[in-house]
This record gives sequence, C-alpha cells and structure tokens, in this order.
Amino acid sequence: MSLRFFHVFPSFDAGGLEVRALQLMALLGPDVVHSVVALDGRTGALSKLPSTVRFELVAPPRVRHTLGMTISMAEAMRVRRPDLVLTYNWGAIESIAAAALIGAGAVVHHEDGFGPEESARPIKRRIYARRCLLPAVRALVVPSMRLAEMAKNVWHQPAERVHYFPNGVDTTHFSPKASATVEATREVVIGHVGRFRPEKNQVGLLRAYAANSLLRAQARLLFVGDGPELPAAQALSKSLGIDDRVTFAGVASNPAPFYQQMDIFTLSSTTEQMPLSVLEAMATGLPIVSTAVGDVVSMMAEPNRELVVPSDRLDLLADTIATLVTDPRRRQTLGAANRAHVDQHFRLDACLGRWTSLYRSLAARPSEPARAAAR
Repeated sequence: MSLRFFHVFPSFDAGGLEVRALQLMALLGPDVVHSVVALDGRTGALSKLPSTVRFELVAPPRVRHTLGMTISMAEAMRVRRPDLVLTYNWGAIESIAAAALIGAGAVVHHEDGFGPEESARPIKRRIYARRCLLPAVRALVVPSMRLAEMAKNVWHQPAERVHYFPNGVDTTHFSPKASATVEATREVVIGHVGRFRPEKNQVGLLRAYAANSLLRAQARLLFVGDGPELPAAQALSKSLGIDDRVTFAGVASNPAPFYQQMDIFTLSSTTEQMPLSVLEAMATGLPIVSTAVGDVVSMMAEPNRELVVPSDRLDLLADTIATLVTDPRRRQTLGAANRAHVDQHFRLDACLGRWTSLYRSLAARPSEPARAAAR
C-alpha cells in the first residue's frame, strides 16, 4: 500500500533545500507518492526530478493572506489525506495550521535558514508564531547546530522534538580532478555556486575582487547559478571594468564539472546554515574561503578553518583568497584535507538515511487527531 507525503515549499526552485528533498524522494522509493506545492509558483527544481519518483504538482493557493492560505491548504490536504505533511521554512508556516485544522497525519517542519529580512536580527512576530505553531508538529528538522540551539532556546521547543540532521554530499558524483598536478603558472579560477539572492552577496564579492589588484591580475571569477540578483551582478561587473575577468555560467543541472574547473571555492553570504555548495566543493577537493556564517567553520577540515572571515569584511575575504592564489601547494593540501573530512563526516547515504527513517516512522504512527478523525 502506497504512502502519500504532502510537501509545502515557499518555492521549488533549484536550491540546496529542494535538491535535498528530491534526493529524499528518490531514496524513499516508488511506494511513496509525493504531492508538492510551490507557494510562489516557481518550480525550477523539477528539472532535477528523478523519473522514478511518483510525483504530483499541486496548484498553489490563489489568495496570499494567512487565513485564506490556511483554508486553501487545508482543503488540498483533506482531499489527498496524506500520511505525512512536510513543511519547509517560514514561508510555509501556515500549512502547519492547515494540517492541524483537518487533523492530518503527522507533520514534520523543516527550518533551513533565514532570508535577508530575518538574518540581521530576529523578527519578534515570527518567533511568537513559531512558538504557537511548532507544538503541532511531531518533528522539527534543522541542518545546523546554530538552528538547533535557536529552536530550543528561542522558539522554546523541547529537545525531543528537535532533530539536527546535517546535510550530506554524494562523494562519488562530486570528486577531485583526476590529475593532481599543481600548475603554479596557470590562471587561478575562484568559484562560487548558488542562487543570486541578496543574502548570497555576490555583488559584494565582485566589488572585493575588483578592489584587489592581485586577484584581478592572477585570477578570474566563475559564478554558477541564476536568480533575481543576477542582472544586477552582471551590470556591476561591467561598471567595475572586470567583465572580461568574470564568467556567469548560469544555472547548471549538474554543477560537478564546474567545481572541477575551480581552484578555490568562496562563499560571500551574510547568512547561511549548512550550505550544500560548501560540501560539494569540499568533496571536489577544493580549499574554501568563506564568511563566518552558520555552521561553515565546523563543516570544514581543521586546517581550512583559519580561512573564514567576518561577513562584513569582504575586503579581508579577498585578501585571504589572494594568499591561496599565490600558494598552489597550500591549495592542494587544504583541498585534500577537506575531501577526507567530507568522506568521514558528510557522506550522502548516511545523512539522508536519518531523514527517511524519521519520515517512515512518523508516517507509520499517525497522530492522535488523525486517529480520532479516522474513527
């Protein structure tokens, strides 16, 4: 007998959260049918959907106010009678209330991070809303230790409800270049993979690169990804006079070959939790230069942790990258350490297994309201 999982995403574009969800759908196998709502109507992640997944795209609510969305989502759930409801991030928080309204089966809420509006300082009404709604879920899943602490200490969730599941990476698909030769004279490629959104701060990285004469002379930038801030980044590249030193590769259904073109991976974000792109770069055997956001420091191999800078010091980020541009041996040593660290701690199969075990156990044990509704 098939199970039905009902997923509610603020957006279903091809970001790290959505990629992980698709991986989990594939791993759960054909005995689970997945109904997916993208509240903003964006469904770019569908290009990565494995053909083996039993999948239904549900139209998002036409109304955007809280009450209307809650009622609309409750009706969509009532029609499908899901065994498990999975909600993702603040943008889908109303769907917790929708599930409770109809006595749906168990609910799992995922918090993967914050947008720019919530990263600088907490928004009190969102804290109170989470405190009110999260007691209705059976599990709250977070990918970072920072979020786990926030869930317990700020949102007042009991420890047994909070599940810290770090992200994982396919270390077969993302792997170092076949050749380990160090070329001291070759132009160095500084890479970045991610959606062009304000919190990713690619425009800050462009400015920092343009202001560093060594980087302009000896290295070039490679950006992989698209998003709402891409046109602004492209325009800035031209105005700074560095457009001949920057490649905007666009979105890639398979970014692995692009990682292999890079010598250094950099992250310029103002907020993150546990970015999948960092794990992919580490698995490829790259050194990482990053802003100090989320769990980034603890994700890295010990020798790489000194290459993390404050998120408001992108000038220092550029200077730190420059030290690696002129030291190919160090790049190789750090990259090898990162690859070994990923192999030991963040292999995809082990990490995804935590999610699927939780999902199946909760789907097999309906909540008390759901039992009452069934009688």
